[in-house]
Amino acid sequence: MKSIKSVFVIYNIEGFDCEGESKKIVATRISDEESIKKEVSHLNKNINSVIMPSENLSNFNYFDYEILDIQEENKYNKNFTFSSTKDENLNKAGLKESLIHNFDRNYEQYSKSEYINKNKTLKEYLEEQFSEFLSGNFYFCDLIEIAKNLKELGLIKSDVSVLFFEKTNENIESILSKKFKVNKK
Repeated sequence: MKSIKSVFVIYNIEGFDCEGESKKIVATRISDEESIKKEVSHLNKNINSVIMPSENLSNFNYFDYEILDIQEENKYNKNFTFSSTKDENLNKAGLKESLIHNFDRNYEQYSKSEYINKNKTLKEYLEEQFSEFLSGNFYFCDLIEIAKNLKELGLIKSDVSVLFFEKTNENIESILSKKFKVNKK
């Protein structure tokens, strides 16, 4: 017997406020209800910040679904910025969207703030800003590689190449001399 396919929306319940439940849609699917239940269960088990409702908690964060009458894209959209230590693909999807939305702002904040520059390197600052995604087998170099690809696609503006000089055989003097006049002593 064939299962009946319908359009479902998967959403993140972010908690309650004075106006009631706060939801954010993260995906739509054309699927059967059993498959949607499995996907929602997978998200709730694998996203780091999920806190399922209980008697003691009045504020919580988890995923749920409902049936829709309209059809939209069949993939996670720009609102999906959740990290996961158990599912590398979810972690990568969440990090990519988080970088698109936040990398330029964070980079600019670091560039303009002397008090941050005195206490941390740019690498340390960015590791702190995106730390929720840097877990398991996912490292800072992976984050920078994704940022570099997003720069090439024009989705971020910041020059991420400043974070790559450590990997080259060139010394800092030769790198700087490409953009500035350098007096050798």
